[in-house]
Formats: sequence, C-alpha cells, structure tokens
Amino acid sequence: MDLVYGRVANEWIILAWVIGISRQVQSLGIWGVPAFAAGAVVPIAVLYGLFLFRMLGAGDIKLLSALGGFMGAGSVWKCIICSIILGAMISLAILLSCKNLQERIHYFIQYMCDYMRTGRRTPYILKGNRMENYPFTVPVLFAVMLYTGGFY
Repeated sequence: MDLVYGRVANEWIILAWVIGISRQVQSLGIWGVPAFAAGAVVPIAVLYGLFLFRMLGAGDIKLLSALGGFMGAGSVWKCIICSIILGAMISLAILLSCKNLQERIHYFIQYMCDYMRTGRRTPYILKGNRMENYPFTVPVLFAVMLYTGGFY
C-alpha cells in the first residue's frame, strides 16, 4: 500500500491495534491491556523526534505502534533498531547506485546547520519522486520477517 499510494491507511492500523489488544488480552488476561499499551507507545515515544523533522512519516510510526501491540515493548524496540539498520543499508545501497552519497551527506549537514541557526523545523525529505525517498515500511517489513523467522 505504501509503495503504491505513499501512505498507510488508518483503517489497517486500527484493525491491527484491535487484533493486537485482543491477542494480548487472550494471552495475558487483563494484564494484556498494559502489555499492549506499552508495546504500542514505545514506537511513538522513540520515533516522535524523527516525525517532527519529517524524516519519518506518521504512518510508519503508527505501523510500528500496531506491531508493538502484537510484539510487546521489548520486541518492538528490537524491531525499530533492526528497521533503522536495514533502512540505513538500503539507503546506502541506493545512494551508492545513484552516485549521490556526497550530495545527500552535504544536504544533511546543511539541513542540521540551518536548523541550529534558525531553530525552525522544515521537512527533511526532498519533494518529488526521488530514489532516496523510498518508504520506511520496506525495512519494517524486512525487520518483521526477521522477527517472524526467530532472528530476534
């Protein structure tokens, strides 16, 4: 969905939250509610800063929140780290293949300097259909596959 439409539909996120809380309550009884809440809140708390700078979309965070409801706080934390590492590897491969790694490093440094100088947050992602603007849901999918396969 994110690859085709550039967004994750809220209906799917809500369905995943409902299934996640149901699963946790089925497994842990009433204690499943705080277990679900802890797992769902971790991605929001950890990734909110990246959202503020528009380095990560709200749909990505909501998706990880829904996954956290299923996985629990500890596992979703590992999923976030794994997703970021996989995303960095994919980004590096894209930047090397497009031969614009130096340009993007310069852009990041300039972006941070502008923020430090002005204190104003502007969207980090450049507009347009650029190779480096691939959806973060891709590395999240790979991280979930690793989780399902027992990697972490």
